[in-house]
Amino acid sequence: MQGEQLLVVIIDTPDSNRSQPLIRSLGSDSRFNVVRLPACMLNAYSDVDAKNIEVNLETFQFFQGREMSPQEIGCATSHNRARHLLANSLIGGVVLEDDARIADVDSFYTTAIKFLKNQSGALSILSMNEFRASSSLAFNKEGSQRLLGTPFLAVSYAATPIAAETLCTANEPIRTVSDWPRTRIKYFSLYKPLILHEGNNGLSTIDIAGELNRRGLTITKKLAQFSFIPFFVSKPINTSLNTYIFEVYWSRVTWHIDSLIRRFLKGVYR
Repeated sequence: MQGEQLLVVIIDTPDSNRSQPLIRSLGSDSRFNVVRLPACMLNAYSDVDAKNIEVNLETFQFFQGREMSPQEIGCATSHNRARHLLANSLIGGVVLEDDARIADVDSFYTTAIKFLKNQSGALSILSMNEFRASSSLAFNKEGSQRLLGTPFLAVSYAATPIAAETLCTANEPIRTVSDWPRTRIKYFSLYKPLILHEGNNGLSTIDIAGELNRRGLTITKKLAQFSFIPFFVSKPINTSLNTYIFEVYWSRVTWHIDSLIRRFLKGVYR
């Protein structure tokens, strides 16, 4: 296992030194094949057209109650490009946003390699950052929790080739943000995170000025969604009842169930 090289794709913000701590951690270590992938930076919808990025955002706007920003489209495009590299690799690899910070390089390597080998041929992804962005839900135990839903953010994750390809297929053209398009992928989250997200302490590169309108639906509109009224009145043509139930109910329910399970597990293994 120690002889296997791990592909690590760093989504690198142009004209920035954000990735330097990652490069210092991994760049001279022969266990890692580090690829620095320039992030797709979009500042206006005209940039989306200029770069010939295909989008289909009706469903996103319907469920989120807002337009996806050019910056979010750029982020999703960057992750798709990174995922294509994993999809065309032998065992898959790890995607890191450039504000990810590795807590323990040795554990990072062995955990990712073990996961990718154990899940070979499976639709599986391991989130390596904090669970629900809360350090209080981490505990000192090896292994991971199988999630009913999806992890918190796409800051750092190991993906098998087929899982990476499935994510790309689900979000090309761009239909939603990078974390996570709807698929049949199995998600796992580490009990003890190996990646810290520096972005938790500051603004994201997709919202540098902190001015994007990402508030989503009002309480009134959320209640209307629960009533199914929008599905019968204003849904996009290709939105099925199954998709509606998943977006409105299942994604929310599993988020809370996974959180309850994590709290229970922490109590058991304390």
